[in-house]
Amino acid sequence: MLSSTAAKYASALADVAFEQGVSESVGEELAGFVELVTAHEELQETLANPALPLDVKQNIVRGIAGKAGYHRSVLNFLLVLLERNRIGQLTEILDAYSWVLDERAGIVQIDVLSAYPLGAATKKRLEETMTKVTRKQVKLEYRIDASLIAGLKLQVGSTVFDGTIQTELDQLRRQLEV
Repeated sequence: MLSSTAAKYASALADVAFEQGVSESVGEELAGFVELVTAHEELQETLANPALPLDVKQNIVRGIAGKAGYHRSVLNFLLVLLERNRIGQLTEILDAYSWVLDERAGIVQIDVLSAYPLGAATKKRLEETMTKVTRKQVKLEYRIDASLIAGLKLQVGSTVFDGTIQTELDQLRRQLEV
């Protein structure tokens, strides 16, 4: 689940990017910056260091953006995140940005948790079912959760569909305790 702060920043960036017609490239550039920062721990620590003056960190980001050829709105966005001490939330903001783009395109993102990897046929059936249920195009994100015994847990926005064995066992336990 995305934080409201990440969603607000992502939505503001999406507004600017849509207005300028660069929403896809902005997402790619942000993803590239996240990848760069993640790959270089020293850079990550430098940008997050509260003892380092803001202008030094901004000059580092300007240098990276200049060499990478980032769009002006991406550079400005990164500078705002530095100024507001939110650069550490960039990965979450990038996820929220992707979610905002999908939402504006009418695509529903669904998180699918399972105890083990799902086969191609199961994934296809699940996608078809969720397309019918939501009446929208869907994008399913699959993750493995070893704590699940079996079954699936789906999250569509703030709604969770829990069809896991653990949940069924918990419900049975509660019924037996009464």
